[in-house]
Amino acid sequence: LFGFFAQGQTWHVFTGEDGYSKGFKDEMGAVVISPKFMGRTVAEKFNHIIAVMEEVQDSTLSYYLLKNGQKVGFDSLYIDDMMFDCESEGTIRFRDKATDKAGFLDKNGQVLIPAIYSEVFPFRNNVAVVIKDAQRICLDGHLFSESEPFQYWEWKGGQTLLIDKEHHILIKDFKPFVSIDYYSMKMDDTTDSPFQQIIKGEGHVYSFTDNQLLFTHWFFNDFAKTLESNVQPEQFLTAHTFPILYFYNSREVQIGARKLPSEELIQKNSQYLAETFITLQQNTSEYWILPTTLDKYAFSEPIFEKYFDDCGSNLSVKYPTFSILINKNDNIDKYQEEFSFLKTDEGYKLIGISSSKVRR
Repeated sequence: LFGFFAQGQTWHVFTGEDGYSKGFKDEMGAVVISPKFMGRTVAEKFNHIIAVMEEVQDSTLSYYLLKNGQKVGFDSLYIDDMMFDCESEGTIRFRDKATDKAGFLDKNGQVLIPAIYSEVFPFRNNVAVVIKDAQRICLDGHLFSESEPFQYWEWKGGQTLLIDKEHHILIKDFKPFVSIDYYSMKMDDTTDSPFQQIIKGEGHVYSFTDNQLLFTHWFFNDFAKTLESNVQPEQFLTAHTFPILYFYNSREVQIGARKLPSEELIQKNSQYLAETFITLQQNTSEYWILPTTLDKYAFSEPIFEKYFDDCGSNLSVKYPTFSILINKNDNIDKYQEEFSFLKTDEGYKLIGISSSKVRR
C-alpha cells in the first residue's frame, strides 16, 4: 500500500552511519529503505526504478529495484565507467550479459527496447541514439576480449540510429553533431533557419537546432549589440547573469576558484565586462566559442539541481553551456580570459568568469 501511494514521490538517497551504505528517504524525510545498498549506485534520486547492489550471505547481488519492492534484471545491469545507469525519462538501460547487447527497461521494470544493440544512450526528449552491430576495438587496434581486457577501447563500425520509445527507427546512419538540441526536434519542418540542421529520416525529415550556432547568434546580435547601445550596462548585465557566478583569478592561485553572488561582482565590473563584450561584437579580439559542461561537484547548490540528471551528469543537450575564450594583449602582458554562459529557461546567463582583470 505504501508503495502504491509513494509512486508519485521522489525518494532521495542518504548515507548510513557507517559512512558507506545507502538508503532512501521520502520527500518528508522519513526513512523508507534503511541503508543497505553499496557500491556502484550513483543516482541521488529514486523516481520509479533504480539500480542497486547489496550484500547477501557473503556475496553481492545486483538488480533493478522498484518502489513496491519488486526486484528485476538480476545481473543485467548497465555499467558505464564502473557505475550503474540512472533512470532517464521513465527508462533505464540494461545489458544482457549472455549476448553483450543493450536495451531499455521502462519505469515498471518491463523490457521497453530489447537488448539488440551494441550500445545505447539515454533517452532525451523521448528519442535515443543507439549503435547496432559495432565492435569494441582497443586503442592498440586489436579486438577487445574479456579474457584479455584492455582499459581503453571504443566502438567501431556498425550503424548509428535514432529511435523513439515505441522502437521506431526515425533516422538511419544518424550522425549527431556536437551541440545538437534533441528538445528542438521537429518532423517535416523545413523552415529556412541558419540555426537548424535538417536530417533525412525514414519517410520524414527531422530538424534540430544547433545550440552553438544559436548561442553565437544570440551573443553577437542580441546580447553584445544591445549592450553596446545600453546606457545602463550594470542593470543589463545583472539581468543576464546567473545569481551565482563561478569566478577564478589567475593572480590569486592560492585562493583557487570560488562562487560569488553575481550582483556585487557585476556592480564592480560592469564597465569592464561591457567593454570586453562590445569589443568582441566589433570583431577586434581573437576568440573561440566552445561547448563546455557544468561539474556537479563545483555547482552543487540546490539552484543548479535542474541542470543535472539523476546520475549527476550535466543535461547539456537541454541546458548547454558555452565558453568564450579571448586572447588579450595590453602591450604589457598577454593573457587569456574565459566567460561562460548557461542556457536557462529564461535564456542564456553569464555563469562563469576566469580573468585576472575582474575585481571582486
